[in-house]
Amino acid sequence: MKNDKLVLKTCKKISPKVFSVAIGAVSTYESASKVITKNFLGQEFGSGSKKVKVQNVNLWQNDGKLIIALDLLGSVNGTIYLSGYPQYNSVTKEIFFDRLDYVLNTKSVLLKSANWLAQGTILRKIQESCRYSIQENMEEGKKSMEKYLTNYSPIKGVFVNGTMNDFEFEKVELTNKAIIAFISTGGKMKITIDGME
Repeated sequence: MKNDKLVLKTCKKISPKVFSVAIGAVSTYESASKVITKNFLGQEFGSGSKKVKVQNVNLWQNDGKLIIALDLLGSVNGTIYLSGYPQYNSVTKEIFFDRLDYVLNTKSVLLKSANWLAQGTILRKIQESCRYSIQENMEEGKKSMEKYLTNYSPIKGVFVNGTMNDFEFEKVELTNKAIIAFISTGGKMKITIDGME
């Protein structure tokens, strides 16, 4: 004989249960390109009288590396290509690109026609602007999760309350369309049942 009734047992106290959550913060290459393009506004890079301004930035991935195309205007007009690995700075809450270097064919052209632009000091200055913050996304994600931990009632008579720890960065992955930052958090949750029907 099948018993369809839920059997409940009473107890005096239930300890809050610990939970963990994994989150993927997705940033398309198009949106990241727009943010990084804004970072370059009003900046000049150069040596002496030879200077360039970055007009536009485009991002994509190739073989696990991020390719950054910078459209230049000034002493050099055209596009240069950089490659690097996405990393996360936990202090500034920014994605940045480590081991950024000129793509091989770009480097050989620059060494012939614009050696001053191939210099490491200019590359380092450019690299400082090749970053974008995900702090706003993390705060938005935390706020949306917190509403489920403050007297949230999924069904009548059931209430969920709890606390959540700060987000912790796990890793960055590149897909064909986006940069994904994997973030995790945990906390404690308490479920109260009062008059469930």
